[in-house]
Amino acid sequence: MNPVTDAVVMLLKTPFRRWNSDSKNDLLKAGNPIPMLSALALDKKLSKVFCRSFNPKLYQQHSWLCGSHYIQKLFCWPCLLLGKTKSVWNTVGYYDLKNVSRRLKNLEKNCFTVLDIVNEHGNLFKKNYNENVRLNRLFMEHLIDLVLFLGKQELAFRGHDESSDSLNKGNFRELFDMHIIRCSQEIQNHYSSLSKSIQNDLILSISEYLMNHIKNESRESKFYSIQIDDTTDISQKTQCLIIIRYVTNKSELVERFLGFHNVSDDRTAQCLFNLVNSVFYEFDIENKLVGQCYDGACVMSGHLTGLQARVKEVAPNALFTHCLAH
Repeated sequence: MNPVTDAVVMLLKTPFRRWNSDSKNDLLKAGNPIPMLSALALDKKLSKVFCRSFNPKLYQQHSWLCGSHYIQKLFCWPCLLLGKTKSVWNTVGYYDLKNVSRRLKNLEKNCFTVLDIVNEHGNLFKKNYNENVRLNRLFMEHLIDLVLFLGKQELAFRGHDESSDSLNKGNFRELFDMHIIRCSQEIQNHYSSLSKSIQNDLILSISEYLMNHIKNESRESKFYSIQIDDTTDISQKTQCLIIIRYVTNKSELVERFLGFHNVSDDRTAQCLFNLVNSVFYEFDIENKLVGQCYDGACVMSGHLTGLQARVKEVAPNALFTHCLAH
């Protein structure tokens, strides 16, 4: 076993009190490690040398006992976690099988008390951990609602100055500050601050969720069509927008916006085809694409080397239609 994954080795290297909350919770959930150990010591009887084999029933007889597969020795689990004094049971490990029963009985009197403390500590830690998760989820619900609202209304998220003394921190921060004071007291007490990346992280997570929903919904449709156009944003970058259209299993015709893609560096037909192919690869473009809609520019509508011709090479049923907006 790798020492990095051996709980005993990790505890010997880093005391339990210095672990973070998540790691502590994971360790307590996993419980004391009880690996099968190889012969730990040689013994001599009547001038004969033999190995004493380890009996795994020791773990059942002594619930506080643990072992290290990497070190191949026995340890005291409560002593490793909360032991204040050093002993062989929480430093180097025990290996003398000949006297193990007697040593275990001597140690067990103290271990039961420490084990009760460990269990009580573990239950309290789990309770606090679960409560913290509950409050985090409640708090995240409010943040997600703000992101969905701004996205639906097509409002900018950030402001030019989001510092604490700014008169206008941007829509997201201003809405959050107004919203948090109306939340329950437990939410206000739980809140400390927002990370710098929280806006982008939430937008990305929601985007991935919506994209997965569109993929799952479109898989139930027998065919679909696409529409592609471009526009220049305020920074003079050419943004290519992609839309998919299909019929749902409820016989409803829907259009789904799949996103903007920056194509300022290369607007050739080949580059646009590579973009289309990468976006719709998971949509079974070869068999299910039956329509493509663009403007009349040669790079888009050209029947020899334009985008529509390149798409037809992989999706023969994709009929080209001139975009009504142009």
